[in-house]
Amino acid sequence: MKTKRLWITLPLLVLVVALFAGSIAYAGGGGGGGGASLDVAIIGSPGVINGGTLPTTGPVGELGDFTFTNLAPVNVNAANLALYDTVVLNVASSEMSCNTGTLSAAAKADLVAFVGGGGKLIIYDSECPSQDYSWLPFPFTTSNPGAMGAYGTLTIVEENTLSSSDSTDPYYIDAPNLGSITDAVGDMNVMTTYDPNWCLDMSGTNALGTTGPVHTYAKYPSGTDVGLIIYNGLDVDYLGFEPAPPAPNGLRKIWVQELQQEFNPSNLPCGFTVVGITLTPAMATNEIVGPGTEHTVTAALTDLLGNPVPEVLVSFAVTGGPNFGEVSDPGTGECAANNDCTTDASGDVSWTYASNGGLGTDDIVACFINGAGDEVCSQLALKEWVAPPNTPPVAACVESVNPAGKKIPPAGSTTLPGSKGGRNDDGFYELGSTDAEDGTTPVFVTNVSGTAVFGPFASGSVVKITESLDEGPLSKPMGGPNSAVAAHIILDSDAFVFAVDSAGAVSPPASCLVPPPPK
Repeated sequence: MKTKRLWITLPLLVLVVALFAGSIAYAGGGGGGGGASLDVAIIGSPGVINGGTLPTTGPVGELGDFTFTNLAPVNVNAANLALYDTVVLNVASSEMSCNTGTLSAAAKADLVAFVGGGGKLIIYDSECPSQDYSWLPFPFTTSNPGAMGAYGTLTIVEENTLSSSDSTDPYYIDAPNLGSITDAVGDMNVMTTYDPNWCLDMSGTNALGTTGPVHTYAKYPSGTDVGLIIYNGLDVDYLGFEPAPPAPNGLRKIWVQELQQEFNPSNLPCGFTVVGITLTPAMATNEIVGPGTEHTVTAALTDLLGNPVPEVLVSFAVTGGPNFGEVSDPGTGECAANNDCTTDASGDVSWTYASNGGLGTDDIVACFINGAGDEVCSQLALKEWVAPPNTPPVAACVESVNPAGKKIPPAGSTTLPGSKGGRNDDGFYELGSTDAEDGTTPVFVTNVSGTAVFGPFASGSVVKITESLDEGPLSKPMGGPNSAVAAHIILDSDAFVFAVDSAGAVSPPASCLVPPPPK
């Protein structure tokens, strides 16, 4: 076997190892966001044609923390939106006239792109008739009673940084008094068609007797926590002068907390979705260690007021990705706590599936049949299967027989701290390597100073190593064409071996001690 001889002017062996390892560059991300709103554009103006206004002045720590600018509907475009981190679409402003059609198709597309790039969009349509929201990435329709001056009921479904039902919580909202003292709830617009990407914060029943989501949020693009859309269907007649109670825990506080809500990321939990079924975790990443690696998702079923719905059969499926086609199979032990894949008393059921070992991202969905006989499905949950970090190989230099087949020197004398100090007087060694990813890898032989490197040798190769100040460093054949010895390597010192895997990871060096040159 012919081997390469490399001359390297590096003073240390560790630098030789580093040379074979190569350079590794890491790509880091860094975008904006990660905080509350600062620069806010209001499409139209703060005023509401049906009564009320969105207040824009207040103390520091409240509305005094934000800069507000009116943006005419005709001026909604990518260039102007880029000046702001938050946009409020006041559909009920005089400029919008309760008509989302006031915005051009290009303006709507630019608004969606603004959110997809990490912006926040807050939508108010106080006492407007039903609007066309088909242009949003997650469309919906609403039940709109109009200006009836009526009372209603409001329920805070999810405890989060937009609202809380706990009076001791800093995000507390006085939902009962909002419904019984003001017309904010009776005249509110509630969702009647649902996209599973909308997360439920508050729901209630309006003057038409329609129960549905009224305060919701969605993270966009789906499966990320980059952009944030908030929909508020409450009537804002009392926003500027609501009585106490519900002030100071009423409409104004909801408005302020919408602006204070962090985004990109929002870290909102999305523990409930408007469709009544929520799949968690929404996103997970795990190393794949081979076929059979498992992943578990949990579906939670609730009604529109957040109450758990038990004893409902849920079907799970992987609809895309390396494990496409995997589906739940009731009664086989895949589901828990109920083996038949029905929800338990808490409205929960979990499904565990095993990966086939492929890399990539699985799309997972959970569905159930509602009382009307319609299939209702959750938002997609994503499972990313990634390769484990590359582990460096391990090199070995093991005493071996010489070409005549003589026995390996007794370990007691040649292995440290034996009588020969770990030295192999014959100089025959078997070079070895093991690697978690590659199995075995090429092996190289070098001297102490790192000025000469020979190889690569296949793992299992036998070499003879001699220390000589007169001949080395060099590598030459030993024996005939069918010799069991891959090379005779002559160095000016003891030898070290190291292995390099296909990803460039380099093992720590292993020593091969031979007799010193004769004096």
